[in-house]
Amino acid sequence: DTLSLHDALPISDQLRTWSATPGMTGVRLSFNKPTTRAQLVDGALDPLWAAAADHDVPLMILAPGLLPVIAQLARSYPQLRIIVDHLAIPRGLKGAKAFEHLPELLAIARYPNIAVKAAGIPGYSVNEPFPFASLHEPLRQVFEAFGPNRMFWGTDLSRMTHPYKECVEMFTQGLPWLKGADLEAVMG
Repeated sequence: DTLSLHDALPISDQLRTWSATPGMTGVRLSFNKPTTRAQLVDGALDPLWAAAADHDVPLMILAPGLLPVIAQLARSYPQLRIIVDHLAIPRGLKGAKAFEHLPELLAIARYPNIAVKAAGIPGYSVNEPFPFASLHEPLRQVFEAFGPNRMFWGTDLSRMTHPYKECVEMFTQGLPWLKGADLEAVMG
């Protein structure tokens, strides 16, 4: 289904209907094109933010380079549950470049209504074998900032060039600091 602010049904009613659908756990929004990025910053989606907060519908937001906007959303709608998708890493970046925005990402951890999804992480390595050791430190910093209940794993299997097993085991076996209940929480 697609969500539209221009449908006959008000956005609040659309979200209420959707949230009653078995298996519906949230909405994923991508702001990775100029037109959609403009919508994120121009206030056009304010009714969506308010309705999602009112109906407790989490929004997973892919918006690389727009973390200040995400922080503003968290401040403006403290009941809105926001998940920053792909740790806000811009597509195509690898190695240290993929994490240049890390201080900005860690700064938004102060908002309790923001979580992060660590998806497709092996894809950000630069020709590095499993367990992708150069990615461990940035992940540890994200984990320390957000904690086990606001950081979760994902594969992004559709874009992975690494085997699924390595994507899983990077977290379950490759991160020496991620153990026990914390590992269970991150892996879901």
